[in-house]
Amino acid sequence: MVHFRRFLVAVLASAVNSKNDFGTPTNNEIQKSLVCGQTEFTNMTGSLSTPNYPSNYDKNTFCIFYIYPDVPQDGEKYRVVMEFSDFDVPSRGNDGQCLTDYVEIMEQHGKYEIGKFCDNKVPPVTVIGHTAEISVIFSSNYDSDSGRGFRLEYETVKVSEIDQCSDGEFQCTGVATNKPECRPVSDICNGEVNCASGEDEADCSLECGGIVTVNPGETGVLEAPMYGQNEPYDLGINCRWQVQMQRTKSNQALYFIPVDVDIAESSGCYADYLLVSDASYTSNFTFCGDQSQAPFKIVDDQDSAYVQFVTQAGTPIGNFRYLGFKLRFMVIEEEETCGADSYHCINKRCINNSGRCDGVNDCLDWSDEMYCNGVPECGNQLFKPEFNQPIPPQSSENKDFGADTLKIVGGEVAVNGSWPWQIFMEESFSELCGGTLIAPQWIYSAAHCFPSAQWHLYTVVAGASKTKPILADTNQVAKIKHVWIHPWYVKATHNWDFAVAQLNQKFNYTDVIMPVCLPPSDSYNVGGEEWVVVTGFGSTHGTGGAGNLKQAVIPTWTNERCDETLYANTGKPAQITDAMVCAGFEYGGHDACQGDSGGPLVYHDNSKDAWLLYGIVSWGWGCGEPHLPGVYSRVSTSLDWLFGNMLAAGWRGDF
Repeated sequence: MVHFRRFLVAVLASAVNSKNDFGTPTNNEIQKSLVCGQTEFTNMTGSLSTPNYPSNYDKNTFCIFYIYPDVPQDGEKYRVVMEFSDFDVPSRGNDGQCLTDYVEIMEQHGKYEIGKFCDNKVPPVTVIGHTAEISVIFSSNYDSDSGRGFRLEYETVKVSEIDQCSDGEFQCTGVATNKPECRPVSDICNGEVNCASGEDEADCSLECGGIVTVNPGETGVLEAPMYGQNEPYDLGINCRWQVQMQRTKSNQALYFIPVDVDIAESSGCYADYLLVSDASYTSNFTFCGDQSQAPFKIVDDQDSAYVQFVTQAGTPIGNFRYLGFKLRFMVIEEEETCGADSYHCINKRCINNSGRCDGVNDCLDWSDEMYCNGVPECGNQLFKPEFNQPIPPQSSENKDFGADTLKIVGGEVAVNGSWPWQIFMEESFSELCGGTLIAPQWIYSAAHCFPSAQWHLYTVVAGASKTKPILADTNQVAKIKHVWIHPWYVKATHNWDFAVAQLNQKFNYTDVIMPVCLPPSDSYNVGGEEWVVVTGFGSTHGTGGAGNLKQAVIPTWTNERCDETLYANTGKPAQITDAMVCAGFEYGGHDACQGDSGGPLVYHDNSKDAWLLYGIVSWGWGCGEPHLPGVYSRVSTSLDWLFGNMLAAGWRGDF
């Protein structure tokens, strides 16, 4: 059974969706979960449907259908074209939230979402993928009404054979997503952007869409309609701009700086949102809420980006009105290294060393003002961890990763204070997730630990060796001020499962509360067969130590070996991405489990004599099962995004 590690009960990922009140199903309900699909369709044409169709589908069902046709090797490009002949998937949630039952269409092994559909968000007659690799995900909740489900027919078509437009229509260029690509001529300059490229409003007013060109050395600005008049944005609008870069060097990229984001917040930004994407819609940055946002780059072969601002019609969320956004953009040059007299910014720009720590944002991401008072001590605890047996030296000699060389059955209870960066989050005195202290006011955790916008109800506890009771003399508690979810997080595939939380107050460092170190670079990788330690307060599956902080020493796997092993034992291909890392024994026995989600996987760097945060507990097929290692989010891949958001919120490397 595949699951996120958040819940205190085993839940198939996406098969049982969390509710806004964080209600979780009972064990009996979970045992009724029906896993279906995980089937490849390799024919050029075919059909698929929900279980029991046309009768109602069962509750608590999760299916994945892989449409991977064997296309001819004729040099042509192919796309999968899908049509729903029937669709009846009732779901809770307003205006297409699809909180419970839904159908989700994704592509390229689940990396990118084409659309998520339910009863009040019915898919168009025809859906065209960008490639010939499509995943169709169906999920139903355990306590929602069921319907007939859906029936879908597909065919694999040469791009050159996709229908052209008829008289009286024009064809939108760029990415094809939902049919029709053809629009009536009357859509041109009608005040509403209908083409993904914004070309239908290109030579019209730029107030709500159009094409903007930026040259190196120039700076452009986009704003929500009425933003400049300090007036709330209108409801029910859909604005889309295309930003084109005039490239003069190969190392140039479009750079966006969110000056202000003031958009009604909703779970997953399903209602009002600002979306910035590359030309192929494979790198998407979605924003809502009112917190600061990190600058980001768009690197695209077409030298274009798309900016879309969508607001939901009807009553404003919470009956509040918001101003929208202000977005600055420009062309920057990226450098892999800088000269001796230059400082290398996080965004890979080079600036003169004289701009370091002068109070001015020379880097454009504030990274030149980071650690001006020195790098804080981290990853070196006062109370050292103890293990049933010493950890073997970190070398390939004398390793037996197929056996329990450490004799830690299900892990062991940790020495008090030996993992001082471990925190846990609870809501209504029920533990939800783990996390890691990386700065006095900052916690790094997993995106799936924050399934809704109700994180302000969470309590964060530091310095604890047990979840109960909370001790006033050694433990510290705080609430969460803001949460940033990684913009590339995909719930269905667990990819980019990162979240950083800013607390409403700083934790004071003590003998049992200290930060962990972060990896030194975005390419940091210890490889396979290296010892790492996972800690957490989660489910012990009867191995003892419930309610205590436990530790388990496990070996890392290479991504290639992990992916091959999971495919061989689950039948599901391409589960592991560059943003993940696997760890565990070949024959199981030690692993993170439910309740450990978001917690740390650490590696001891002998050269620095410090513990580094190598991974974040994310997901797995069961807990400690043979041939099914645990999967963690690889921290090094997210450093630019992590530091960018911390710096945008005012952090400068404080102790």
